[in-house]
Amino acid sequence: MYKIAACDNDTADLGELERCLKEYFEGHPNIDAHVDSFLRGDELKSRIAKRDLHDLYLLDVMMPETDGITLGRLIREQSSEVPIIYITSSRDFAFDAYG
Repeated sequence: MYKIAACDNDTADLGELERCLKEYFEGHPNIDAHVDSFLRGDELKSRIAKRDLHDLYLLDVMMPETDGITLGRLIREQSSEVPIIYITSSRDFAFDAYG
């Protein structure tokens, strides 16, 4: 089973992300996946610190407390292989995400 972490502090955006993932996996029933949703970066940060890693991360870049770029760096300290997809409506963070 694939474990996916979706983290966005905006309830509506997180809901839309969950909806898209659900729709995708309903169309691909041969893929067994579970999505854990996080409204706060600190919640996900705690899981990462415990080495409770997921197979894929979808991270909002701009969040209070712990932002997506910081989470990505923490994930990379644990694993260089896990895919990370950054989500943002701001172009200002594009180069940080690729770094």
